[in-house]
Amino acid sequence: MDDLLQENKKEERETKSSNLSKRSRRVAAHNQSERRHRDRINGKMKALQKLVPNASKTDKASMLEEVIKYLKQLQAHVQLITSARNMEQQMMMMSLGMQPHIQMPLLARMAWVVLQECLTI
Repeated sequence: MDDLLQENKKEERETKSSNLSKRSRRVAAHNQSERRHRDRINGKMKALQKLVPNASKTDKASMLEEVIKYLKQLQAHVQLITSARNMEQQMMMMSLGMQPHIQMPLLARMAWVVLQECLTI
């Protein structure tokens, strides 16, 4: 009977040891996966930091704020350039005599103002 009890205890220890090693392998694999995920995110954050001029923030939330601000500035710049192009096209049409009642010097000054705004962004 003592042999049977000892045998059962030995089997229980082996089962526990096996379960612990399976669990520790799963935990190690999960930790490795998380580390790769963090490394990828950190690499992408560094790439973003290089793309944004004067980006000095190191924490992710502040860096993302700077990226958002920069992208909004770029969008405004694109909108100004588009407006200047549209105005240029309108001026060309008017210079061809399509709308002679608007004075050309006034339009030229307006285009110059829009162009100056584009250059200061």
